[in-house]
Amino acid sequence: MESALRVMILFRNVCAHNELVFNFKTSKRISHLYIEHVYKHFGIKKDIASGRYEKGTNDLFAIFILFKIFLSDRDFEVFVNQFKSAMDALVLNKHRAKLLTDIYDILGLPKKFEELKDVVV
Repeated sequence: MESALRVMILFRNVCAHNELVFNFKTSKRISHLYIEHVYKHFGIKKDIASGRYEKGTNDLFAIFILFKIFLSDRDFEVFVNQFKSAMDALVLNKHRAKLLTDIYDILGLPKKFEELKDVVV
């Protein structure tokens, strides 16, 4: 719980001070002790040397995971749908689809991040 709050506070501070969240990664990481099944669901790999997951511990996907834990199912679904709609609005044609995939990667989001709505945490 402490690691989750630290990561959320760091992201909140970035937002509050009008800094870029786009590629922000915290020095702190959320504990994956009770949510390893989330990483496995999305096929997120562990770094062999550090034993840490490559995504979802200190990036925007970590915040999505924490929102899934702390928000009601309905509120989380609304959040994901609004985020996806905003991102889809960036893709006006098929040539921009690759750009969206690249953006998701920089944000630390798996390609089908919206499936998190259906994952039990």
